[in-house]
Parts: sequence; structure tokens; C-alpha cells
Amino acid sequence: MSRLSRRLPGVLALVLALLLPLAAACDSASPGDAEIPPTPTAAPATYQGTIICAGSSALAPLVRHAALEFSQLAPEAFVIVITSTSQLGLATLQDDGADIAMSDVRAPDLLGADASTLWEYPVAAVPYAVIVNPDTHVTNLTRAQLRRIYTGEVHNWQEVGGADLPIAAFHASKGSGLRYLFRKTILAAGPETDTDLPINASSTNLVGDVSARPGAIGYAALADVIPEVHIVTIDGIAPSNQTIADGTYGFWSYAWLYTKGRAGGLASAFINFVQSPNVQKDVIAPLGFTPMAWMKDRLAP
Repeated sequence: MSRLSRRLPGVLALVLALLLPLAAACDSASPGDAEIPPTPTAAPATYQGTIICAGSSALAPLVRHAALEFSQLAPEAFVIVITSTSQLGLATLQDDGADIAMSDVRAPDLLGADASTLWEYPVAAVPYAVIVNPDTHVTNLTRAQLRRIYTGEVHNWQEVGGADLPIAAFHASKGSGLRYLFRKTILAAGPETDTDLPINASSTNLVGDVSARPGAIGYAALADVIPEVHIVTIDGIAPSNQTIADGTYGFWSYAWLYTKGRAGGLASAFINFVQSPNVQKDVIAPLGFTPMAWMKDRLAP
């Protein structure tokens, strides 16, 4: 066998290797039609990663919906929402177990001097409602009547114009901002003790318990109210975005997001997103929360 015949298979392989890419290029596009694929642009570092938001169950729907919208803008960002209480959320933040704490009470009111390292960002106002089981046949209560109910001075709904039915008063769970606010704004009560108000049951599902028990009364964020319970007016005023914005209804609070030190990175990007006018109008208001623009820097009650 000649030297050429021995090398021919290798030569043919080399020729094919050189010609195949050219043939593929000619088949794929005509001259002038070829386009260079765009180079993907990575999201800025502030829109990447994972942050944990922990705290108030009353604020969780607001933060979850905002997080869903934020994910459309920043697909590489993940916002995890863990529901507990305002107090526990703030404690988790201080222990570095969360990046953002959700609270419907200002941190200094719950933590005192321990809140000095936290930065606060108001993102909405939260209307709350006093709710009753429909069997009570009560549509309005004064603050004085609510205090008498929750201190045990009134035992039957007949005493406040309702049905002949024993009163079952429910409180929100201990440590929740909702319980703190109800005591402060409606009951005008001081710091709670272990034996305080023993006649009232604590509930982690207050709306459900009120709907299920005849004669029950409780309170909840307006956004959490269901048709199976009735909202009572307080001194003739119903809870709404408008009545807390104009100052006529007093059972409300701000929704606060807290960070340990000034917010940075993804936490800052998310908070700025929640505070943006479009999110305030298109996400927060339809959920039953009051946009900050409506509040005109009103001091919380």
C-alpha cells in the first residue's frame, strides 16, 4: 500500500471537518440575513438573591402580593414571607433570622430602647374592624360599651341592645400587634399582665372563631373580614380607607417594614418597590390597605 493510500482516510476526515461548518452556515441564512444572538444582561446585584420577611399576619397579604409583583420585575429575586406576630418578627430580625420585619406597631412601642438599631419604613395604613357573630343582632357599639364587654362588666348582648345571648369575647393572640392596638386604642388599657382580662379567650384564628360561635365578638384587619361575620361601627363610624384617612375612625395603624440598620441591597430594592406610587395604587389599595399618599403624614393613634 502506498503512503498516499495510507493517509487518505485522515485527509478526507480533515476536509470534511473544514467543509461541514461552511455548509451549515450557507444553509442557515443567506448573505446579509444572519443576526448575532443578543447577550443576556444579568440583573443588577440589588435585584438578585433571597430575603426573608417575618412578622405580623395582618401585613402578610400586603407583602405577599407585593412580592409576587416584584418577581415579575426581578425574576432572580425571591421574597419569602413568614407569618407570626409583630413582636416575634422584630425579635427574629434582631437575631438575624430575617432581613425584614413586618409590624403593625412601631418597634419602640414593643421593644423600647432595644429598637434603636432598627430602621422603619411605613408602607401603608391598616384599618381594623370590630366583628361579631350575626346572632348578636348588634350593629354599633361605643368605645365605652366595648370596654365594659372586655372587662366583664357586660355579660349578655341584651345589655347593649342586642339579642338575649351570652357574650363570648375573643382577643387576638398575645404578642400580636393587633391585640396591642385594640387594648391601646379601644380599651385604653396599659401594659398587659399574665392575669389580665382572664374572661377573654385568645385566638390565632379570630375571624373563624367569631363566625363559628354564637354571641362571639372579636376584632381583625378589615382585609381579613369574611361575610360570615358582621362589622360593627364604633361610635357610629365604619372602618374604611376614607374614614381613617380623614381621621374620623380611630382603630387603625401603620404597616411598618423594619430592617436592622439602613436597608441595603435586595431589601432596599423591595421596600422602595412597595412604596412606589404604582404599587400603592394598584396592589395595596385593592387589598383593603390605605396608600400612604392618602394619610398626609397623619400620626398613628
